[in-house]
Amino acid sequence: MPQTSENYMLIFFKECSRVLLKGKIPDLLAFRYFKKWKNLINKNPLSEKQPWLTFKAIDFITKNTGKNDKVFEYGGGGSTLYFLSKVNEVVTVEHDHEWFYMLQKKIDPADSVRWLGQLVLPEKPIDTTNLDKSRPADYFSDDPTFRNATFKSYSTFICQFKDEYFDLVLIDGRARTSCLFHAIPKVKTGGFLVLDNAERKYYLQNNMVMLQKNYRLLINQMGPVPYSPYFSQTTIWQRIK
Repeated sequence: MPQTSENYMLIFFKECSRVLLKGKIPDLLAFRYFKKWKNLINKNPLSEKQPWLTFKAIDFITKNTGKNDKVFEYGGGGSTLYFLSKVNEVVTVEHDHEWFYMLQKKIDPADSVRWLGQLVLPEKPIDTTNLDKSRPADYFSDDPTFRNATFKSYSTFICQFKDEYFDLVLIDGRARTSCLFHAIPKVKTGGFLVLDNAERKYYLQNNMVMLQKNYRLLINQMGPVPYSPYFSQTTIWQRIK
């Protein structure tokens, strides 16, 4: 049956309730994004050229990035096309070869000189039994597809850049605990570190001390996102020293 505005509103209300029942506080202004959310459900990030982050986070990034900025992203897609329309330099590391080739086809030739896109496939270790997704040094993902793989080369790709090189780093790919660990020193003072799906607390479990030492938390709420009926949590930190 075709969805109506009333159906979508009910879905939206139910998701707000689900978030509250789980003990999370949704963005109190979430309903201002209802129309955008409804229009983007089931759309494709590559066609819409929008990041898969909370709308509140997208608004913040739009207001706080400029044409001279440098951005690094773990995980490419709509975010890549979005950043290429706004900043000077975008570096993308991606683990999925099919998705990476689809993304490459979407890059405007005029923008390709400002984009460094790198496909970095996961490693295949012999045994992952004792690896912990919350330990940065394990380079392990909670995705069942990669139960027997690790992401050291992927997570450490950012290490080839000097510290405080990027104005913004987005972590929205695999092995995010490890990616976050290596990204922390790469953001400029005053720049931003963006972690998607931060409701998964283990991403921060072993990174919090270093984060709190050098960053301040700006955004940290559950809210609606493009392409999905479900809310998620995008966290934005600003480097202060």
